[in-house]
Amino acid sequence: MLSRHTHVVPGRLGERRLRDALAAGGGLGHVITTLPGLAARLAGGFARAATGAEVRAALQEPPAAELTTLAGVAVMPGFARAAARTLQAAWHANVDLGERATAGGRWAELAALERHVAASLVGGALLPPRLVALARARVARAPRLTGPVTLQGLADVPPLYRPLVEELAGVVPVAWRGASPPAPAWLPATVAWAAPEPRPLPTATVVGCADPDHEALEALGWARELIASGRRPEEVLIAAVDTAAYDDAIGFLAAEAGIPLHAAHGVRALSTPVGQVVAALADALVRGPGQVEVRRLATAARRANVGPLGLVPEDWADELAPDAFLIDTERWRRALRPLAARESHQAEIIVRLVADLELGLAAARRVGARWLDGRAAELWRRAMADGPPGVLEQTLARLRVDDGVDPAAAVLWGPAAALTAWPRPHARLLGLSARGWPRRGSDEDPLLPERIRPGLVLRERSVTRQDGDAFAALVAAARTELVVSYPRRDARGRVAPRSHLLASLAGATTVEARRGAGDRAVTEAYRRAARPAELASDPRQRRAAAAYRAAYSPDLTPHDGVVRPDHPALAAALERVQSATSLRSLLLNPHGYVVRYALRWERPEPRTELLALDPAALGTLLHQVLERAARPAAGTDGAPPDVKGRVAAACRTVGSAWETRYPLPPEALWRKTLAAVEEWAVWSLTVGAPPGFGAESHVELRFGYAGQAAPADGLPWDPSASVFVPGTTVRVRGVIDRLDVDRAQRRVRVVDYKSGRPVARLGGLEGGAELQRTLYTAAVRQLLGADWDVEALLVHPRQRVVLPLEDPDSHVPVLTAAVTLAARSLLAGNALAGPALAAPFEDARLAFPAYGADRYLELKGAALAAARGELDELLGGAT
Repeated sequence: MLSRHTHVVPGRLGERRLRDALAAGGGLGHVITTLPGLAARLAGGFARAATGAEVRAALQEPPAAELTTLAGVAVMPGFARAAARTLQAAWHANVDLGERATAGGRWAELAALERHVAASLVGGALLPPRLVALARARVARAPRLTGPVTLQGLADVPPLYRPLVEELAGVVPVAWRGASPPAPAWLPATVAWAAPEPRPLPTATVVGCADPDHEALEALGWARELIASGRRPEEVLIAAVDTAAYDDAIGFLAAEAGIPLHAAHGVRALSTPVGQVVAALADALVRGPGQVEVRRLATAARRANVGPLGLVPEDWADELAPDAFLIDTERWRRALRPLAARESHQAEIIVRLVADLELGLAAARRVGARWLDGRAAELWRRAMADGPPGVLEQTLARLRVDDGVDPAAAVLWGPAAALTAWPRPHARLLGLSARGWPRRGSDEDPLLPERIRPGLVLRERSVTRQDGDAFAALVAAARTELVVSYPRRDARGRVAPRSHLLASLAGATTVEARRGAGDRAVTEAYRRAARPAELASDPRQRRAAAAYRAAYSPDLTPHDGVVRPDHPALAAALERVQSATSLRSLLLNPHGYVVRYALRWERPEPRTELLALDPAALGTLLHQVLERAARPAAGTDGAPPDVKGRVAAACRTVGSAWETRYPLPPEALWRKTLAAVEEWAVWSLTVGAPPGFGAESHVELRFGYAGQAAPADGLPWDPSASVFVPGTTVRVRGVIDRLDVDRAQRRVRVVDYKSGRPVARLGGLEGGAELQRTLYTAAVRQLLGADWDVEALLVHPRQRVVLPLEDPDSHVPVLTAAVTLAARSLLAGNALAGPALAAPFEDARLAFPAYGADRYLELKGAALAAARGELDELLGGAT
């Protein structure tokens, strides 16, 4: 008859190791489980121990009516985790909370939490004390249910399970193969204790590293060298107490070096394709169904084949404008009309998704159940059980999943306590600093402090003792090679003294590792960094070094924008039709001009809801309303009929278009903004002309737009006619906000509307910052004739202020000279920074050294002044 033998292991890694060993030996009838699994086997039926996730899920909604001192903290996000930790500590310490509840106070509250958790459990799940009680009642059946029992590699047995182990030993043979000597003091004589076989320890090497990242680099270099020398990956182990300080570096370096690595504690769930779907859904619930969020969610779901979105093809968003501002169901429905006409089912899926996302985090559980399936749904349920919806993003960031790498064929990496279940002959231990290993954290329980339980020990083995035992076990198991390392400074840059555990390594050799030293090449980047001569010959490295030197040199170099004369890209940028904005950039910051108009870099606009439009957006909105309102009446004599009606209609049309394309303030503020713009537009279109002017008026009048359709009747000129900066070949174009014409006196008035604050003083070119009125004056003279008198005005509708420019014709020659000098300098190869770089919102600031634009202009000031001297002198007097 086949006999049964039960093995009790500390966790998943020990189970896998023992299973492989038994399979290799042809073992039959063996059951591998944990202490809770052993109790469940004896209890029978479908009984099982409640998992930590189930306990935390039950405590998400604690029994508030039964709490007194804990009522204030029970509503906080971390309460479920803290309370679950306290309950599990009390259960493992074999504390009967029901019995102690008669003492009242905190004990009564913990007992209430225990009752609440017990009532919430389903599917055969039982609290550990109840499960152990049932197991002890059926311990006489152990010969048939478990057979002989072996505790394999356990560091200790919690007090809750000790009576069960002792009673089992009276019925079936029980042996304990400990992780490290000596035998526990509580162990009865009926349990056979077997300590690890003593072996001579290999000579240890102690390596001092700069910081945790350097430790990770040295560790992976060591592992790679071992594998290259013929050692198998399954013979190598890398352990640490604080794995979080090393996870990113070790995972990245192992992937880059092609080293098979199994993370015993798993990898971040969000680093997997399924995790990215879950992260995208959480992001959309937190930030709303914007276009970026919905596109990201649909793309991630399609790539991971998750839920209904996994069936939506890639081209579903082809008809969507990339800059369309979509934030609610109605806007999405309008934007998806082309898709609905083509594929109605796809459009309906997206609309339903947006409707669910609008519900926000309050409906996170329901939304996740509807749109996720498989492993993604499992992750979502774990997150919902681990914390409240309000901290969903933080909860997801904590979740870890199996990395899918076979530990039997890979280098083992993980927490030291877990890796004692599968020691390796080649071991490397990281983080042996005074604060890192062993840890010095407090073992005090936040909900059940020692003052409430005098004399009662919740955790017999402190964190410090656990770390020390893990160190001893891993050192004892390293039969061939042992390397330990410590960081000279921790991740925060603090000095990190060596751990006192290193003193136990008699005869250890100490080595101080230096970055870039040695022959171990983990990745291509580190291989080249370790060979300075080879690295220095790389053209990319030479350019990088030259850029660094140029950043701190007062001289102008190619990295500052010195290029070869007559560069085709610069010539092409100057040949394009310019505007007042591009000419301002050419005069005041040629580097920014090249970035925008030669390289065609564009600044991304914010795609989130705003509280108010910025001045530039407000000005654009006003001009679009003016153009729309004046379009039907362009070229007619007299004031446009029903100006208020036309402006109101234009506001509705333009406002509707903006609602689907741009980020907008909340509804009430947006309506208030439209009302203000409507008022400004009415005033702008009806403000009277000076005496003597006729009634002919044109709004949003274009000039220099080559290729435009035939001009409408009544316009004073052909909008497609070419216009030049006088005396140059530089073509310009623009839109005159308003042009009042007096044909009898051959006079025109050029009006430029501004939505910002009025200027403090009204000069000429304002040092190159104000070009529009002068440029428009030159354009009017070219298009209407030199015998027309031109008056240029700056009008602020918000403040109802009108500011005239005195003698606008006198500033045209200055503009001509400035543009000529700037174009000549640019073609000479001087794509340099100018004074406008100091402006805080200058787009090109990002391209300059990180020490700041002000410091850059100060450092390069003399060289820039020499290159721009004549232009700056001319603009300095153009006020």
